Amino acid sequence: MFFVVLLMSRPASAPDAADVPVLPEGLRVVRESETCGSGGCAQELTIEGPPGASLEQIREMLDLTEETCRKNGLLDFKERYTGVTNVGGEMCLYVSVSDFLK
Repeated sequence: MFFVVLLMSRPASAPDAADVPVLPEGLRVVRESETCGSGGCAQELTIEGPPGASLEQIREMLDLTEETCRKNGLLDFKERYTGVTNVGGEMCLYVSVSDFLK
């Protein structure tokens, strides 16, 4: 029981590459960053599509029209969020892990 409590109480770390969805053909990562703050950590990827693709077309290619949320792991009950957002005219794919248990 102590192991589970310890695992649940440890701070979140940035999601690793295995947590990031595989990009469909035609999309590529042009910039990556990891951030951590008081609420958790995130991995952010700026995505570029084929020449002439709009941000909406890139979003459709990623098939992430809504943010998804699930538990981070079998014994890690923190929540992992995956989604896309427009940041300064660029499509950003993010995966974040919350420090808070829900």
